[in-house]
Amino acid sequence: MNKTLIRSNAKVNLSLNILGRKKNGFHNIQSIYSFLDYHDEIYIRAIKESKHRIKFKGKFSKNIKNNSVSQLLKILDEKKLLKNKYDIQIKKKNSSKIRSGRRLHECLSSFELFFKKENN
Repeated sequence: MNKTLIRSNAKVNLSLNILGRKKNGFHNIQSIYSFLDYHDEIYIRAIKESKHRIKFKGKFSKNIKNNSVSQLLKILDEKKLLKNKYDIQIKKKNSSKIRSGRRLHECLSSFELFFKKENN
């Protein structure tokens, strides 16, 4: 299968208010943000192997351990929502100081259309 390119755009918070804490421990927030024309590049393709492969490349790829891509794939595998295993290569253009689509829900939205197309 050919690689598919997904862009994970950086964003900047213009305003962020913490409104309280939810029962699950997360904060209830109100945020106004804007996406930037600056992004990490995520290349993904289905593979015929028993485990997913995730590799980070680029200037800001050092010391990435527990990441949202691995967390997302683990959840999707546990719920048996994927038919395939995937080779994912992430070219980090953003430093950890710039918030790109690294949070789990942002990661899911980056991959959502690809996984829907692949697994239907």
